[in-house]
Amino acid sequence: MSKHYGYYNQNVDLGAGPHIHDSKKCRKCDRILPASQFQRWPSAADGRRAICKSCDTEERANMKEQRAVDRETMRKSRNARFAEHGYKWVLRAPDGTIVTPAEAERAIDEQQWGEVDPGDFF
Repeated sequence: MSKHYGYYNQNVDLGAGPHIHDSKKCRKCDRILPASQFQRWPSAADGRRAICKSCDTEERANMKEQRAVDRETMRKSRNARFAEHGYKWVLRAPDGTIVTPAEAERAIDEQQWGEVDPGDFF
C-alpha cells in the first residue's frame, strides 16, 4: 500500500514502516535536524512545525514567564490604584462599606469618591 505525498511529489510505501521526511531547518535556531525533532503540525505543508522541539519548549517557557510577569504587573497596578483612592486590603470603601474589586474599580472610574488621603484611614 502506498500513499502520495503532494508536497514531496512522491509515493511512499506505507508497508515499509513509518515514513520520515527529510531533515529540515529550524526557523528559530537555524539548525538542520531530522524531521522527528519537529512536532507534528497537520496544517503545515510537510506535516511538521517550523521550529524544533527544543526551541518550542524554550519559547513556551518564555511565554509562561512573561505571562506571570504581566499578571504581577497588573496586580500591583490595580492594588496601587485602590490604595491611591483610599481602599484598604479588604476593599473597604472610603465611606466604610466593604466592596468587591469590580465595585471599587467602577467607583474609581466614575470618580464617585474623588481623591482621598490614605493617611485618614491609618
